[in-house]
Amino acid sequence: MGILTDFFLASISDVSRVLSGWQLPPPPLPQAVVFEIINPFTRQPLQVTTRRDRSNEPEPDPEADPSPDVSSLPNVQCKGLLPDKLAPAFATLADVTADVALDLILCGALTGPPDTEISVLLLPLEFTVALASASEQDLARAAQAFVDGDATSRPGDASVLAGIFREVRGLAAQGQADGARLFLWICP
Repeated sequence: MGILTDFFLASISDVSRVLSGWQLPPPPLPQAVVFEIINPFTRQPLQVTTRRDRSNEPEPDPEADPSPDVSSLPNVQCKGLLPDKLAPAFATLADVTADVALDLILCGALTGPPDTEISVLLLPLEFTVALASASEQDLARAAQAFVDGDATSRPGDASVLAGIFREVRGLAAQGQADGARLFLWICP
């Protein structure tokens, strides 16, 4: 069936209403920090560079809605646009590296209930601004970057994806006009 990934537009009050109990992430740190973790499979140390402020993350709320329905908000329904696949497209539009793009996307993870398969990400403002002002050529380049990084892509996928990005560009532009933010809802 695939993984559903929907872009949606929401104000802070929309988030409180539609994603009951979900909490917005702290803002990304101004500079990346490096910390060491232990790989749970290899038991080897691994250095991670991130702008995610782990010291300020909210605690999961057991009362939060485990499967929020965002269909009442302006949205573009998609499949398979996961953060690691979306990062090269964001990197192309915002002129950052794919690693920085992925980190900024993941820094936007909202905190929901402790046990849910749903993920919701507040997309970086840099991505929204770049997307809202993207030309057709920019969208085609971003779609191609996505396809180039996806081993499962097929001929014609870049064209389809550029069309999806065109719709999401409309959401991004509407969000800038209305003061709303762009989010990504993911459901396996």
